[in-house]
Amino acid sequence: MCGIAGIIDFSESSSKAMLQMMTDQLAHRGPDDFGYFESAHKDIYIGLGHRRLSILDLSSRGHQPMTFDGCTIIFNGEIYNYREIRSELEDEGYTFESDSDTEVALKAIHSWGSSAVKKFNGMFAIAFYNSRAETVTLIRDRAGIKPLFIFEHNGLIIFSSELSSFRHHPKFEKKIDHNSLRHYFKYGYIPSDASIFQGASKLEPGCYATIFLKSRLILKDRYWNISNSYNNKKSHISRHDAILETEHLLQRACNYRMLADVPVGVFLSGGYDSTAVSALIQKEQSTRLKTFTVGFDDPRYDEAQHAESIAKHIGTDHTEIVCTPLDAVRILDKIGVVWDEPFGDPSAIPTLLVSELAKKSVKVSLSADGGDELFGGYRKYYQISRLLKVSQIMNGIPFGDRLIGALSFGSQLISGSCSFDLSRKLGLALDLINLNSAIPMLDRIQHIFTDFQLNSLLPYCYSDDLKNPFLSLLPSVNGMTNIDSMLVVDYQTYQRNDILTKVDRATMSIGLEGREPLLDVNLYEYVSSLPDKVKFFKQEPKYLLKEIVHKYVPCDLMDRPKQGFSIPLCEWLRTVFRPHLLHYLSEERISANGFLSDKYVGGLLDKFLRGDDTLSRQIWLILIFQLWCENWQI
Repeated sequence: MCGIAGIIDFSESSSKAMLQMMTDQLAHRGPDDFGYFESAHKDIYIGLGHRRLSILDLSSRGHQPMTFDGCTIIFNGEIYNYREIRSELEDEGYTFESDSDTEVALKAIHSWGSSAVKKFNGMFAIAFYNSRAETVTLIRDRAGIKPLFIFEHNGLIIFSSELSSFRHHPKFEKKIDHNSLRHYFKYGYIPSDASIFQGASKLEPGCYATIFLKSRLILKDRYWNISNSYNNKKSHISRHDAILETEHLLQRACNYRMLADVPVGVFLSGGYDSTAVSALIQKEQSTRLKTFTVGFDDPRYDEAQHAESIAKHIGTDHTEIVCTPLDAVRILDKIGVVWDEPFGDPSAIPTLLVSELAKKSVKVSLSADGGDELFGGYRKYYQISRLLKVSQIMNGIPFGDRLIGALSFGSQLISGSCSFDLSRKLGLALDLINLNSAIPMLDRIQHIFTDFQLNSLLPYCYSDDLKNPFLSLLPSVNGMTNIDSMLVVDYQTYQRNDILTKVDRATMSIGLEGREPLLDVNLYEYVSSLPDKVKFFKQEPKYLLKEIVHKYVPCDLMDRPKQGFSIPLCEWLRTVFRPHLLHYLSEERISANGFLSDKYVGGLLDKFLRGDDTLSRQIWLILIFQLWCENWQI
């Protein structure tokens, strides 16, 4: 796991000093080693920088940038099946000087070209310079676990693991992208193909971009798409056999991710996902697996006691920490720095705290993200499916009766740490009964600010061509079942842009490698091939995973309502975060950067402080944006 940065400058106005500053910005991602490569390729400046977090082959033989036969690579991530790929390459006559997956990736792409990535099972962001072919190829993993930002402007291309690197190149301009800003306030995150800044973007997951140095063209191609897995013909298999094969693939995914030359642990929350990962790993270990959890003083948000009971049952070496209000304030001040784009998920606070805890004992920690999107763990999938069936039945009945039905489901679909008033539920209900498709419904319940509210909040950057990340995926899910279509869309929106962004920035901010066994490509392609009646027997969320977990952990330890990973947001905003609110949401501070309406923000803040809990997420997004602006001096 590392950090990478690079420059391709057709005007030759860049320098090694710029490359070094861009790369050094990533020191927290790779504190163990660093290296640079430069080439004046036919009047084109090419610079590649690397910061290393040593996980495999800790010797200097794993140093990057790594060069072989006119090809140079910088690599961030892990290829878990690199030994199998290495064996294939050895059969073709390649020899190896290290036991690193970087050398395998370098020689695999040298041998098979960009299509080599189809063999890689792992998480990665790669830059590959081929001096003979006169190309630079950028590659990102299938799920989007590892980030890769790109900025293009007047003959300059720069790229990095983090957006913050770009501020060290004089040609980078900090111009806010208005569409991305609206996306942030609507969903709480920036879309996977965009950036908060104009001219900058992210290479989309499952894609590679080839930069042709002669013609200056950039061609992007997709080598993997989650929709294809779900669109393939469904298998005919019994539930029993599906459970056995799923367990086998999950076990292999966990074993792969235990491969390291440094200590490895697991984040254990006490839910089914992290329990499955911890239990399957512990049963294969002769020593006690280190597990970590974070709890809260408030029992409404605390799962630590459940995690402790599970850890005791499966026999792990367990450590927990309580997230206090003082911890929350300390981490709040870091959010604008650690997350280099505005990022509105409040669970960033406990995620960073548990990462800090784990880093004291291990250098790698497995996380169990992706289980809800793979195994159908969110209640919203089944509630929306039922609502669609009810809507079809109610099509011919009076509007009032339909509204009552929609209101009932709308109340269930709103989730969060604070209560929502009747008017909010009624508004959602009215929207839902006018929708007749799962994806528009899924989109609607994600909104933090509605379009109408955004026009008041962002009067100076209104955009009428805002791309909807949910609805744009409709063609790719055409013909799928309602639940499958929602799994696919969540995989490409919420999981990618929220969950994975949260975990990558939190772990890598302190040089801790996070690994994701539930996002293993072989596991994902298998489970996606199963019909709904097998995956969600009797519409039981996470049916397959629960059957696996119950082999190792008694039902009575697991049988409790799904809690999620949330914080006492309302309470903290009105107490320990109150000074931040009064300072950063003041009329003077809001007016300073000119993006938000000071009158609108002032009205929201006044209502919230007088007791309107429904505004907590909106207030939080504004606060985080203001903290981010201060960090970027905008």
